[in-house]
Amino acid sequence: MQLRRLHRRGLIFPIGKRGFSFVRLNKKLESIRGEFTNLKRRKYNQGWDKKWRILIYDIPEKYKIKREYLRKFLKNLGFGKVQNSCWVSPYDYSREVSLFSQEQKILNYICIYEGKFFAGKKIDLLVEDIWSLNELFNEY
Repeated sequence: MQLRRLHRRGLIFPIGKRGFSFVRLNKKLESIRGEFTNLKRRKYNQGWDKKWRILIYDIPEKYKIKREYLRKFLKNLGFGKVQNSCWVSPYDYSREVSLFSQEQKILNYICIYEGKFFAGKKIDLLVEDIWSLNELFNEY
């Protein structure tokens, strides 16, 4: 069902004659995937400015699919989930998130905050919980 919808929108194309056993992305999606990788690398190479970007959203249930798109978008940018509708990043992706949210027509449902102060859980423990650093370290 989802694959047919993506095909109708011109985002994927079936390979072969047996339906959607294998698909290929259209050129636009391939370039977007490359842009994500380059964007993350550029932000990482700039270093951390000791500020956290916190994105909080409250997207109504009638826009459930857009909410899922936002979560995937944030995950692709490297945001970490603090709670279901609260995500954090050490890098400034506010422009990209704003453009994405405008495109999806959900800008009125999100807030992005920037700050240096955290109260409560020690920052080292919070980062460990959000990005599962031990698991990541074991993978490498």
